[in-house]
Amino acid sequence: KHVHLTPNYISNIFREAVGESIIDYLTKIRMKHAVRLLADESVRIYEVAEQTGYNSTSYFSVVFKNIYGISPKEYRDNASRR
Repeated sequence: KHVHLTPNYISNIFREAVGESIIDYLTKIRMKHAVRLLADESVRIYEVAEQTGYNSTSYFSVVFKNIYGISPKEYRDNASRR
């Protein structure tokens, strides 16, 4: 309201400039942060979910799997093998 732009207009400008929606962009940032947190095995997966802004661990896991193709636990297990 302050700048007299609608949320849809701002969203369209963002999509044109960045090439993806604001939600998709923020989700990728959150998942990159999750990957960094998963590197520390002392941080539990539900804590990673909370620290990346997800109230539900199961929803966090679904979103993570959609981005990376594996669950957060599988990701952590694979990373610890390296």
